[in-house]
Amino acid sequence: MSEPHRFRDTQETLYDFTDEYLVVCPQCSGCAIVRPIDPESISYRSPRRVTCLTCSYTKDWHGDTIAIGRAVDAYFGLPLWLQIEVGDGIFWAHSDRHLQFIKSFVQATIRERSEHSGQGWRNQSVISRLPEWIKLAKNRKRVLKAIELLEENTKPKPQR
Repeated sequence: MSEPHRFRDTQETLYDFTDEYLVVCPQCSGCAIVRPIDPESISYRSPRRVTCLTCSYTKDWHGDTIAIGRAVDAYFGLPLWLQIEVGDGIFWAHSDRHLQFIKSFVQATIRERSEHSGQGWRNQSVISRLPEWIKLAKNRKRVLKAIELLEENTKPKPQR
Protein backbone atom coordinates (compact mmCIF):
# COMPACT_ATOMS: atom_id res chain seq x y z
CA MET A 1 0.00 0.00 0.00
CA SER A 2 1.35 3.42 -0.93
CA GLU A 3 2.03 6.10 1.62
CA PRO A 4 -0.81 8.63 1.97
CA HIS A 5 -0.35 12.03 0.38
CA ARG A 6 -0.09 14.71 3.06
CA PHE A 7 -0.99 18.40 2.69
CA ARG A 8 -0.07 20.98 5.29
CA ASP A 9 -1.96 24.29 4.96
CA THR A 10 0.68 26.99 5.24
CA GLN A 11 -1.98 29.72 5.35
CA GLU A 12 -1.40 31.20 1.88
CA THR A 13 -4.19 33.61 0.93
CA LEU A 14 -5.45 34.53 -2.52
CA TYR A 15 -3.29 37.66 -2.24
CA ASP A 16 -0.26 35.35 -2.29
CA PHE A 17 -1.34 34.27 -5.78
CA THR A 18 -1.85 37.72 -7.34
CA ASP A 19 1.62 37.74 -8.94
CA GLU A 20 0.29 36.11 -12.10
CA TYR A 21 -3.07 35.42 -13.70
CA LEU A 22 -3.83 33.55 -16.88
CA VAL A 23 -6.86 35.28 -18.41
CA VAL A 24 -8.97 35.32 -21.56
CA CYS A 25 -7.81 38.11 -23.88
CA PRO A 26 -10.57 40.69 -24.44
CA GLN A 27 -9.43 41.16 -28.03
CA CYS A 28 -8.97 37.63 -29.44
CA SER A 29 -10.11 35.24 -26.65
CA GLY A 30 -6.64 33.69 -26.53
CA CYS A 31 -4.62 33.28 -23.35
CA ALA A 32 -3.19 36.45 -21.82
CA ILE A 33 -1.03 36.95 -18.73
CA VAL A 34 -1.50 39.59 -16.03
CA ARG A 35 1.74 40.34 -14.17
CA PRO A 36 3.34 43.24 -12.30
CA ILE A 37 4.88 45.76 -14.69
CA ASP A 38 7.95 45.77 -12.44
CA PRO A 39 8.86 42.11 -11.87
CA GLU A 40 10.69 43.06 -8.67
CA SER A 41 7.53 44.47 -7.10
CA ILE A 42 5.92 42.12 -4.59
CA SER A 43 2.99 44.29 -3.55
CA TYR A 44 -0.42 43.15 -4.75
CA ARG A 45 -1.19 46.84 -5.37
CA SER A 46 1.70 47.45 -7.75
CA PRO A 47 0.83 48.35 -11.37
CA ARG A 48 -0.04 45.42 -13.63
CA ARG A 49 0.07 44.70 -17.35
CA VAL A 50 -2.04 42.26 -19.29
CA THR A 51 -0.29 40.83 -22.37
CA CYS A 52 -1.88 38.41 -24.81
CA LEU A 53 0.24 35.49 -25.98
CA THR A 54 -1.74 35.25 -29.21
CA CYS A 55 -2.44 38.76 -30.54
CA SER A 56 0.01 40.83 -28.41
CA TYR A 57 -2.81 42.92 -26.87
CA THR A 58 -1.53 44.92 -23.88
CA LYS A 59 -3.10 47.17 -21.31
CA ASP A 60 -1.79 48.61 -18.05
CA TRP A 61 -3.51 48.93 -14.67
CA HIS A 62 -2.52 51.64 -12.19
CA GLY A 63 -5.41 51.49 -9.73
CA ASP A 64 -5.51 51.08 -5.99
CA THR A 65 -8.52 48.81 -5.55
CA ILE A 66 -8.71 45.15 -6.48
CA ALA A 67 -11.52 42.61 -6.38
CA ILE A 68 -10.30 39.16 -5.37
CA GLY A 69 -11.97 35.78 -4.93
CA ARG A 70 -13.92 35.36 -8.15
CA ALA A 71 -13.33 33.64 -11.50
CA VAL A 72 -11.83 36.86 -12.90
CA ASP A 73 -8.49 38.53 -12.35
CA ALA A 74 -8.36 41.12 -9.55
CA TYR A 75 -7.10 43.99 -11.73
CA PHE A 76 -8.83 44.05 -15.10
CA GLY A 77 -11.81 41.83 -14.27
CA LEU A 78 -10.99 39.50 -17.18
CA PRO A 79 -12.27 35.90 -17.05
CA LEU A 80 -9.69 33.41 -15.82
CA TRP A 81 -8.23 31.10 -18.45
CA LEU A 82 -8.15 28.27 -15.94
CA GLN A 83 -11.79 27.61 -15.14
CA ILE A 84 -14.05 24.66 -15.75
CA GLU A 85 -17.53 23.59 -14.73
CA VAL A 86 -17.47 20.64 -12.37
CA GLY A 87 -20.92 19.33 -11.49
CA ASP A 88 -21.39 21.34 -8.31
CA GLY A 89 -19.88 24.61 -9.50
CA ILE A 90 -17.08 26.38 -11.32
CA PHE A 91 -13.52 25.36 -10.43
CA TRP A 92 -10.98 28.10 -11.13
CA ALA A 93 -7.34 29.00 -10.50
CA HIS A 94 -5.32 32.16 -11.11
CA SER A 95 -2.26 30.47 -12.57
CA ASP A 96 -0.40 27.19 -12.86
CA ARG A 97 1.18 27.80 -9.42
CA HIS A 98 -2.25 28.37 -7.86
CA LEU A 99 -3.63 25.31 -9.67
CA GLN A 100 -0.79 23.11 -8.40
CA PHE A 101 -1.32 24.38 -4.84
CA ILE A 102 -5.00 23.41 -4.93
CA LYS A 103 -4.17 20.10 -6.63
CA SER A 104 -1.79 19.24 -3.81
CA PHE A 105 -4.62 19.80 -1.33
CA VAL A 106 -7.22 17.86 -3.32
CA GLN A 107 -4.89 14.86 -3.78
CA ALA A 108 -4.12 14.68 -0.08
CA THR A 109 -5.63 11.95 2.02
CA ILE A 110 -4.17 13.62 5.12
CA ARG A 111 -4.89 17.35 5.41
CA GLU A 112 -3.40 19.42 8.21
CA ARG A 113 -3.96 23.03 9.21
CA SER A 114 -1.53 25.12 11.18
CA GLU A 115 -1.60 28.51 12.78
CA HIS A 116 -0.30 31.49 10.82
CA SER A 117 2.93 32.70 12.36
CA GLY A 118 2.11 36.00 14.03
CA GLN A 119 -1.64 35.93 13.34
CA GLY A 120 -2.71 32.63 14.89
CA TRP A 121 -5.73 30.76 13.56
CA ARG A 122 -7.54 32.55 10.79
CA ASN A 123 -10.06 31.87 8.09
CA GLN A 124 -8.33 33.63 5.20
CA SER A 125 -6.24 30.85 3.69
CA VAL A 126 -6.89 29.65 0.15
CA ILE A 127 -7.78 26.23 1.55
CA SER A 128 -10.23 27.50 4.15
CA ARG A 129 -11.98 29.54 1.44
CA LEU A 130 -12.37 26.70 -1.08
CA PRO A 131 -15.97 25.68 -1.75
CA GLU A 132 -17.00 22.67 0.33
CA TRP A 133 -17.60 20.50 -2.75
CA ILE A 134 -13.90 20.80 -3.68
CA LYS A 135 -12.85 19.69 -0.19
CA LEU A 136 -15.02 16.58 -0.04
CA ALA A 137 -13.18 13.27 -0.46
CA LYS A 138 -16.12 11.86 -2.45
CA ASN A 139 -15.44 14.50 -5.16
CA ARG A 140 -11.66 13.98 -5.25
CA LYS A 141 -11.57 12.03 -8.54
CA ARG A 142 -13.94 14.43 -10.31
CA VAL A 143 -12.02 17.52 -9.14
CA LEU A 144 -8.65 15.96 -10.03
CA LYS A 145 -9.98 15.16 -13.52
CA ALA A 146 -10.96 18.84 -13.92
CA ILE A 147 -7.51 19.92 -12.72
CA GLU A 148 -5.93 17.54 -15.23
CA LEU A 149 -7.95 19.15 -18.03
CA LEU A 150 -6.91 22.63 -16.87
CA GLU A 151 -3.24 21.59 -16.64
CA GLU A 152 -3.34 21.01 -20.40
CA ASN A 153 -4.13 24.73 -20.75
CA THR A 154 -1.48 26.16 -18.42
CA LYS A 155 1.11 26.41 -21.15
CA PRO A 156 -0.99 27.57 -24.10
CA LYS A 157 0.68 28.07 -27.44
CA PRO A 158 -0.03 31.12 -29.61
CA GLN A 159 -2.36 30.43 -32.52
CA ARG A 160 -0.98 30.84 -36.03
